[in-house]
Amino acid sequence: MARIKYKINKIPEIKLYKNKIITHPTGEKDSGVPYQYNDFGYRSINKYSELLNREYNIVCIGSSFTFGMGVEYEDIWPNKLSNLMKKEVINLGWPGGSHKYIIWQLLNVLNNVQTENIFVEIPPKGRSFELNKDSFENNNHLEGYNQNRTEFILNEANNDDLLLKSLCKANNVNYIECYEFGEPQDEKWLPLAKDGGHFGPTWHEFIANHFYKKIQK
Repeated sequence: MARIKYKINKIPEIKLYKNKIITHPTGEKDSGVPYQYNDFGYRSINKYSELLNREYNIVCIGSSFTFGMGVEYEDIWPNKLSNLMKKEVINLGWPGGSHKYIIWQLLNVLNNVQTENIFVEIPPKGRSFELNKDSFENNNHLEGYNQNRTEFILNEANNDDLLLKSLCKANNVNYIECYEFGEPQDEKWLPLAKDGGHFGPTWHEFIANHFYKKIQK
């Protein structure tokens, strides 16, 4: 993954992708799906400069499964949930998003956004996250390491997983693990997304309904 420059404006504002339409973000293959980025550099048709000044919007945080890699914009779960709840959505999903990326985004939201409607998709373990004052980078932390190094990273990943879940529970944030209900290739979730590797629209609709049912209880 490439290093991404940002500046904090309540939430991180991603400079590289602001107001662009891209078919292969951050080195991903072209699946034929156009990814429209908004004024804050996230996949959305909503202007976050406007939504961040309102109260009680929905905020969704996660990895490429929340970004909606290979899935048409109207079919991704944050937008499906937005329709069910009849509220605008701030989608902070990012391809390759790690546990630490989500913790970082969640802390920004908890400190700077007025909402009780936060939903988190917890990504696969073992991804790294490097952050400095004006840029960040997510990577697959396990590639190219020997067994001892891999075991250390997995222990760190388990700690990150515990920290993220504890942060969600302490702040009444609803969350799912990305493979909690199966793998993208499972028959019940077919067809796959158009990139051939991510969950398709059936899974996204299920996740939106799952979250909606949870908040109705």
